[in-house]
Amino acid sequence: MAKDNTDALALDPKHAYALADRAMAYSRLGKSAEAIEDVRKALALKEDSSLMRYNLAYFLYRGGQYSAAAQEATKIIATAPDWQLPYRLRANCYIKLGNQVKAKADRAIASKLSPANKPKEGETVINFDLVELEDVSQ
Repeated sequence: MAKDNTDALALDPKHAYALADRAMAYSRLGKSAEAIEDVRKALALKEDSSLMRYNLAYFLYRGGQYSAAAQEATKIIATAPDWQLPYRLRANCYIKLGNQVKAKADRAIASKLSPANKPKEGETVINFDLVELEDVSQ
């Protein structure tokens, strides 16, 4: 899949969805730095994408960059306040950063939101099963 998206980008280097899809492929291959770089490039082209920003926040979280991941999750929450996953991600970041109070507040909000609430965008650029968060509070 990374090669297919690389080929697509050779034809159109500003194809945000090809960058975002390649970022997902890189993530699956364990190439975190490449995944983060591609999703950042995609966001430079389509900064209003909550789905792409979630990918970035998740990749940062998986890479141990908890403060940066929490900042990205906060941006997502500002534009998609009914989406449960960013609250859960930010709560996990807060736990890793040692801020149990903020983590508990985010978990409380997330528990009131339906998992069915997801941003609608032109193309799906995220596999929710792949990036489902573990519960780090236990």
